Amino acid sequence: MNSALRETVDNMLSAGRFPHAVLLYGDSGVGKKYSAKEISAMLLCHSGSKRFACGKCTSCTLLESDSHPDLIIAEHSGKRNGISVAEVRRLCADASIAPNTSDSKVYLILDADAMEAAAQNALLKIIEEPPENVYFIFTAQSKSVFLPTILSRIVSIGVGECSESECLKALAEHGIPTEDAKRAYEDNGGNIGKCLLSINDDDRIKVRQTVAALVDCIINRDEYGFLKVCHSIETDSEMTKNVLSEMIAVVRDISACRIDSDNSISIYRKGAYALSQTMSHKSVIRLYECVLAAYSDIKMNVSPKLALCLLCSQIFN
Repeated sequence: MNSALRETVDNMLSAGRFPHAVLLYGDSGVGKKYSAKEISAMLLCHSGSKRFACGKCTSCTLLESDSHPDLIIAEHSGKRNGISVAEVRRLCADASIAPNTSDSKVYLILDADAMEAAAQNALLKIIEEPPENVYFIFTAQSKSVFLPTILSRIVSIGVGECSESECLKALAEHGIPTEDAKRAYEDNGGNIGKCLLSINDDDRIKVRQTVAALVDCIINRDEYGFLKVCHSIETDSEMTKNVLSEMIAVVRDISACRIDSDNSISIYRKGAYALSQTMSHKSVIRLYECVLAAYSDIKMNVSPKLALCLLCSQIFN
């Protein structure tokens, strides 16, 4: 849980005013589910502390082993892997039963982005008039996926990226060497999920390295180097598509860096920042259009070699 979210939760718990229904929303990878489970541990802990779970009591021990009877996680189902009406009704019926080992019961409805409208409507009554000491914690990438009637009955809290120190600490806990963690933070910011993905996924590592090489060639006006990098991926249509998709994010970040250097989404923020110092607004738009056109061509099964050669010609001429 990052410091901003922790402060908000601490204030609510210390004041004894933690809401019965909370939505944690934010980008994929910022730690919404981890934070939801950490809050659950605070609400269920037997220690009586208002700011942290003790990690030693019966409740904390059960949570550690994923066997706490008073922490209920909604099950996903269907083609969209959403939360069904039947599942909501199961949760509502269970909420009327007294807790087993803790003073409270917590219901986690994670990744609720594909939650059916009918399922949301089925939640209205229990959210508006919840049983005593029953809490619902939702996670989603955006508030917009929820009905206005739901949003009016829950407290929505945006979850942002962690600070550098928080991110490096979290990566260290995952066994990531310091230098790798720093490089991941430099590329992905405080989005721990993206940092871990960039370190542990071989395909993503190759995409990141290729994007960085291409962007560096643009920075240095190295047309031959750009063509050489393109040649290394031109026989792999899927890799080329992924590289161009990330290139689009880098170009987006060029403009974002001029406004807020922390408002980045790409896997090569350093390169985006460097380009933002030299490229005009008109040049950024032209670069975006060229990369987007190449990406669209690849999706339409145009030869990657042809699309990349055309992209190189457009960028350097």
